[in-house]
Amino acid sequence: MQKIESAHGLVYTCTNPEAVVALERTLRSYLAFDKATGSEMKAMLALDPTMPMARVIRGSFLMLMGVGVLVGRARAEAESLARDVAGLERREAMHVEALAAWSGGTLQKATALWTAIMLEWPRDILAIKLANFGSFYLGRSRQVRDGPAAVIDHWDRSDPEYSYLLSLHGFGLEECGDFGQAERLVREALAINPRDPWGVHGLAHVLEGTERVGEGIENVERLQPHWSEANNFRYHVAWHLALFHFEKGDLDGALDVYDRLVCSEKAVEYLDICNDASMLVRLEIAGVDVGARWKAVAEKVAARNVELVMAFPDVHFVLALASSGDAGHRSIAEALCAKMDEFARRMDCDDADAYRRAGAAIGRATLHYRDGRYAEAARLLIDVEPDLPIIGGSNAQRELFCELAAECLWRDAPAGVATGSYLASRTFRRPGDSRWWNRYLSNVGAGKQGRLLAAAQRRRTAST
Repeated sequence: MQKIESAHGLVYTCTNPEAVVALERTLRSYLAFDKATGSEMKAMLALDPTMPMARVIRGSFLMLMGVGVLVGRARAEAESLARDVAGLERREAMHVEALAAWSGGTLQKATALWTAIMLEWPRDILAIKLANFGSFYLGRSRQVRDGPAAVIDHWDRSDPEYSYLLSLHGFGLEECGDFGQAERLVREALAINPRDPWGVHGLAHVLEGTERVGEGIENVERLQPHWSEANNFRYHVAWHLALFHFEKGDLDGALDVYDRLVCSEKAVEYLDICNDASMLVRLEIAGVDVGARWKAVAEKVAARNVELVMAFPDVHFVLALASSGDAGHRSIAEALCAKMDEFARRMDCDDADAYRRAGAAIGRATLHYRDGRYAEAARLLIDVEPDLPIIGGSNAQRELFCELAAECLWRDAPAGVATGSYLASRTFRRPGDSRWWNRYLSNVGAGKQGRLLAAAQRRRTAST
């Protein structure tokens, strides 16, 4: 084995120096959500099948697919690498340890290792990106923000990776509520590289978080020639476009985007299914008849078998399965919920914490919702709301479970005091959203609370 220094100043253990160049090309493709990422990885491995970091990348990509059988393959890769780490660079050995932790069910440990690598070797883009991924699915918004910020000064505009770092940091700023700084950075990233889907995604989050839905539609559509060429992540960017139409009150437009750009037979990865389920249930709550669309989504989940991926996708899997009206799908949903409950009781794996504190309860609440047990569903959802970030996902994605809680309260007691109180909180969080105002004012009016109604109407007028 040789020791070869890359263009980024990182030392790699390998037998073929050309594989180091191919490795950096593979990572740039990964950052860009490029459809060619898989073939770039295969070309890298063809040049040097034994290169430790090439094998780490293969194991990491297997983990990113979120499929149980592939987790086993990633774990085997990590175990094989771990048997011979003595000759590796310390950075490489830490990557091997991180892959072993991740595939062994300890994303927290893996993320801590990626963060440690990133801080000591700030030009290691794999560590930067995976630390960002781990922080995101651990619900740690500050780390999503601060990770890229810690290393970005080690890069500049001459680096092809630079725009991706800007968009990573910009998205983290948005998740922490710093919309102005976030918008500046994601727009700068897109000015450098409009083919950055994460930059488009970050801009969509900023415009959604500031309730600028018209601008959201305009910007995502303007950039569509770029993001539509991405891998499956394009379905998530399209989900944002559908969400903008939905929040604008254009339900036909939202359903049209869903049918054309969000849901596809090819969109079978876990994030794709999350996109499908979360948009369909929103449309249903708004009164749209979605027809047989639920069954198509549930069949995607059923094809995966009953396996735990991460809390965030798993609760969406339950939602899809419980919504199709098919008894077989319902049975799988119940089995998945039982598995989530069982996993939540385990204390030997830190990944169980997300299920214990929120995921398992959301799964049960979803079943109750579909069974018409609205009060029970609402109570479970409201109880876990303070811990929602632990399931991972973005603020906009997790907002679904607050919308579902509000819907359950409304269906159970539209004139209830608790319903009105929860709806009031929604009007503060989304002051420009007429859906919540209309329901809140209807609730207060039904209760014949004149002073409260007058106060609510004054506040709505002031917010417009």
